[in-house]
Amino acid sequence: MGGVSVSPPPPSTPDPGGAALPLVALIAGPTATVLNTDPLVTSQKARTLHGLRPARDWFGREVQVDTLYFQRLAAPVTLYVEAGSAHPLESETIGQSLTPDGYLDVHQVFSVHRRSPEDRPVHALTLHPDDGLYPLPYAGRRADGQAWERHDVGSPPRQTFFPDAARLLDEIERTASVLNGNLRARARFRLLRAAPSAGRAPEQAGVDYFPYGYDEHFPPRGALAQVTAVVQQALDDPEVRGVVWLEGSPRLAETLYWLNLVCDTEKPLVGTAAQRPNRRLGADGGQQLVDAIDYVLSSAWNDGSGRDRAGAVLVSDQRIFAAREVAKRAGRPGGFSDLGDSGGVLGTTSGPCLSFVPTRRHGRGSALRSSQLPVSVPGFLGPVTIKLGPATLLPSAIPYVEIVSLPGWMTHAGAPGAVIVDQVQSAVRRIRAESALGGIVAEGVTGGHFEQVEANALDYAAACGLPVVKVGRDAPGSGVPAPGHRLWIGGGNLTAAKARVLLMASLLALGTLPSAVNPGAPTEAEVAAIRARLRAFQALFDTH
Repeated sequence: MGGVSVSPPPPSTPDPGGAALPLVALIAGPTATVLNTDPLVTSQKARTLHGLRPARDWFGREVQVDTLYFQRLAAPVTLYVEAGSAHPLESETIGQSLTPDGYLDVHQVFSVHRRSPEDRPVHALTLHPDDGLYPLPYAGRRADGQAWERHDVGSPPRQTFFPDAARLLDEIERTASVLNGNLRARARFRLLRAAPSAGRAPEQAGVDYFPYGYDEHFPPRGALAQVTAVVQQALDDPEVRGVVWLEGSPRLAETLYWLNLVCDTEKPLVGTAAQRPNRRLGADGGQQLVDAIDYVLSSAWNDGSGRDRAGAVLVSDQRIFAAREVAKRAGRPGGFSDLGDSGGVLGTTSGPCLSFVPTRRHGRGSALRSSQLPVSVPGFLGPVTIKLGPATLLPSAIPYVEIVSLPGWMTHAGAPGAVIVDQVQSAVRRIRAESALGGIVAEGVTGGHFEQVEANALDYAAACGLPVVKVGRDAPGSGVPAPGHRLWIGGGNLTAAKARVLLMASLLALGTLPSAVNPGAPTEAEVAAIRARLRAFQALFDTH
């Protein structure tokens, strides 16, 4: 499949001291909300010019003032700007500290000197195409001559995501305060794409790029191998100081945890998302990207020897979260939170600085990093090749792990042949048919408790070769330990979603469990072999 493309690196930019600026890799991933905008709407000025109906807002009311969109000038233009109009109180300084460039008379004629009391003080500015972007009314129309509306029924869906981070960097430079903008004076940027959110011709949605909102497309499981390869390649470049990963907020926390486990690196890896599209009131994407870049450029992650001490982190709303301990709770700013009462907030972007550091293994210290994984592992039907070369994962080897929810509250009729048994057994059949490697995350009540009929069904799955991880629902702060007499793995304080990620990575290291000839009645020797493999899985869950 497609979905991975690389933009050429920009030329080195020297800093004032003469040295090359640090290089940060910005990788556009799937449904990357930081790179999203609302659809372009034809301006009232263009509609008036072409005799088109006025634009209307969400409630059907005629739009009174045009929204401005960043665009490029085609030729130089001289503007006369009313002096004192940049701030409501700026006009009070006219005649004191404000010096205009000249005056416009009632006939709009410019003069350096004031010739009448009615003349207005102005500043004269000449704008050039090579200045960059300027906010202007949008004059574009559809091919049939009609205006672009907020929603165009019957038209092909328009791409609202940027294909990479270049345009957002340009817009940030035009809108951000000098206190937190001016990014290109602080760093160079390598713009990469891995299963990105938008595509250039002839790329296809759902194959090469993966947007959502107007046209839902989520990457297939195998794309995780390609994402891993692009991120690892960026981290391996000796020039790159760190990587910023951009993805949609619903799945960002899981992808970051995966990269935290499998990427072999001592450099910072930070992900971020936005809850509101760019250009909308309260849009947070630009600030999130700036904060993520600031984190990479800072020394907060540095252990004093140049090595990353925090692992992959998620930056959102001025907080720095550990990838393992963060989850999305709500689709609004402030919607990310830490899980399991375990100190998932590591610090603040004000600085940035860290107050806490994770103790779980990550990056170069991870036992699951791709460079250390075996070439092949046991699968359901025999050995499975999982990578080519020293660290390149095969898309076909990415395991399929299914989450089975067993809420344990008035869910079945109480008979031995309850529907719960069929639910687990059908999951076993699906997983084995879907992939050569797979397992189950079983979500029970808080604490990870299961009824007898549920527990027996999960033991059956383990005897079929599927590692089973038990977790509690919600955020299990107390943790779920390994069950002593059952054939499962204890998920600790992981949620089902995070346990799924860790089990997928663990399957690449250990493969499936040895299957019993009769899963309904395994022999003592078969149970012993299963337990031996489970101990290796449990060691990974206890340390990662």
